[in-house]
Amino acid sequence: MRLLVFVTWAGFGSLLAAPPALPPPSLKVSGTQIVHGEGNPIALRGVNFGSWLVEEIWMMPVEGVPPAGSSFSKVIDHSTLWDTFRQRFGDEGVLQIRKAWRDCWITREDFVRVKDLGLNCVRLPFLYDSLEAPDGLFPRIDQAVAWARETGVYLILDLHGTPGRQSGQHHTGKSDEDQLFKDSEKVKECELVWKKVASRYGKTPEVAAFDLMNEPMGAPNESTLYLVYDRLLRAVREVAAEKPVIIADGYKGIAGMPYPEVAGWKQVIFSQHHYNFGAKQVRDHWGSAENLIAKIGYARSRRNVPFFVGELNIEPHSSQEMMTRVLDALDEKEISWTVWSYKVAMRGQGGMWGLYRSKKDLPVLNPFTDSISEIIKKIQAYQTENFEASAMKAALQQTRFYQKSINPAQ
Repeated sequence: MRLLVFVTWAGFGSLLAAPPALPPPSLKVSGTQIVHGEGNPIALRGVNFGSWLVEEIWMMPVEGVPPAGSSFSKVIDHSTLWDTFRQRFGDEGVLQIRKAWRDCWITREDFVRVKDLGLNCVRLPFLYDSLEAPDGLFPRIDQAVAWARETGVYLILDLHGTPGRQSGQHHTGKSDEDQLFKDSEKVKECELVWKKVASRYGKTPEVAAFDLMNEPMGAPNESTLYLVYDRLLRAVREVAAEKPVIIADGYKGIAGMPYPEVAGWKQVIFSQHHYNFGAKQVRDHWGSAENLIAKIGYARSRRNVPFFVGELNIEPHSSQEMMTRVLDALDEKEISWTVWSYKVAMRGQGGMWGLYRSKKDLPVLNPFTDSISEIIKKIQAYQTENFEASAMKAALQQTRFYQKSINPAQ
């Protein structure tokens, strides 16, 4: 009889819905700090979810070179990838393949993995033209918001590709377009994009900030860069008065960034991305990191604004120990950061470019010859459980913040 009562109660309990996760406190800017709740400082530490909503071919298991004599172009970016699929399978085929990709490359379990690493933030790249596509991104971003709430991490919404594209780089979604800073109509269109995004997420506490333009290297000079930023910021403020907004230097240097108070900018975070592709040996990365931290420290105190390193890696000539050292140094100076990137599937496995990297037997997708069924079957193998942890993940697990997250008494 006791057993019967126990089973009955257990069965009843399993039917009870888990209480919904409470939203995190909204983040604000207060002087040189990002704060939450009653003004408690918080450092954002996280990772970029690259290639989920903005496909970057170099970090994906995709063959980019068409068969000799075929009519296909090389697949080098988001546009050429989906143009190839559209040429072969039509619009319906594109929708099937893209759904499979977005269902598998990132799942709820990836948010759990981020949290388990002691991280508290995901930077989420997206393209403007994907928002209003037939399979538009807003439902995907809504799902990311829900997963962020459930797992206790913040999201940064990063416009990786603007109308007209903010540079000629492939990661804008379309290589060599580079028209944003040359066409006022494209700037107006970008303002409308941010009004839509800010209207939807301006009061969403899980969204930490809006990153207005990723690496806007196409700006011909600092004046043009910050004039466009000013327009985009004002567009956001029409619908989201308090949401923090991220302003990047576009690799033009921290020294030329405006003084927010003079510009009339409120609730802004300044950003720079950090790579050292010219490194010849591991120790070269330390000098460049020290230089970055010193420049941020000086500019932060002068401009009274927080700084965020939105993308960070130490390839080439990386080491686990050096990555740990760099991240600890950023944390010591209370500089927020998100490493690039969460996962990669590269020939040669990718070194430390991702926290997770492809195993040698991961199937390579051929957009020129594979059937739809073959493509979807391969994509289903791209969930992170079929990847292996890299030295980047091990480096994170050696940081002081991670050790404290697993042993708060330290």
